[in-house]
This record gives sequence, C-alpha cells and structure tokens, in this order.
Amino acid sequence: MLRANYTLSVGGAFQAFHRALNREPAIAAEEYREVDTQRLEDWLLSLAGQIRAGDPDAIRAGVTILKHKANINGYGSFNKPGDVGISPMRQRRREGCTRPCRT
Repeated sequence: MLRANYTLSVGGAFQAFHRALNREPAIAAEEYREVDTQRLEDWLLSLAGQIRAGDPDAIRAGVTILKHKANINGYGSFNKPGDVGISPMRQRRREGCTRPCRT
C-alpha cells in the first residue's frame, strides 16, 4: 500500500512502465529457449539408434536438429571468437540493447 502523500511523476511512471515491459520479453524468450532446447535434445535422443545404424534420413534430421539448437542458443554462427556460447538475448544485452531488438 502506498502512503497518502505518495507522488509519481509522469516521467517516473513512463520509465517504470518501460522497465517492466523490457524485462518480461527477455524472461519469456529465455524460458522458450530452454523449452526448445530440451525438446530438440529429446528428438535427437530418439534418433540416436537410427543415426548409429547409419540411416541417412535420421542423420540429416539429426544435423538439422543440431543446427537449430545451435542457432537458438547463439553458437550456430558467430563473428568473433568471444561470441561462442552466448545466447542471442545475452549478446544483445552485452551490446547495450535491453529490450527485444533486431540483430
């Protein structure tokens, strides 16, 4: 509960609102990335026997899964050696972008 004489400027309200908006997409994106990564690992495990047996379709599917996993986790392609293993969201934050922005 706020005290009776509590005031909030328009600028303060604007900043608080945008801080909250910027925080939520980053959290949601990281959660979706974790769910997608787990799903991809499950799919890859289900193909493991066929891949070991040399099934070309299973191998192609496995490579596709690994490429997708690398891309969503930020180590699929990189420009600098230091970018390996950094998720796209973390890389954008490192570069100063605090909200979802286009890379």
